[in-house]
Amino acid sequence: MKEAKKLNKLKEVLESKGIKASFIAKSLNYNPNTVYNWLHQRSQPSLSTLAEISSLIGVPMTDLIVNSPNTISK
Repeated sequence: MKEAKKLNKLKEVLESKGIKASFIAKSLNYNPNTVYNWLHQRSQPSLSTLAEISSLIGVPMTDLIVNSPNTISK
């Protein structure tokens, strides 16, 4: 089975801060399965949701996003 492309760092950040996925789901009123899918790269949260998560857990939103080497910069 092909590994999903990693686009967010939610799992790593939550683990490093000792925060459970269930806390995110309950606090932001998301189904726990949705949060699980974000953590395992099966789906991705919207940018507005990432902003909510970053505010809730006290980290910059940029800490939740994987920097891509293919990013175009001007």
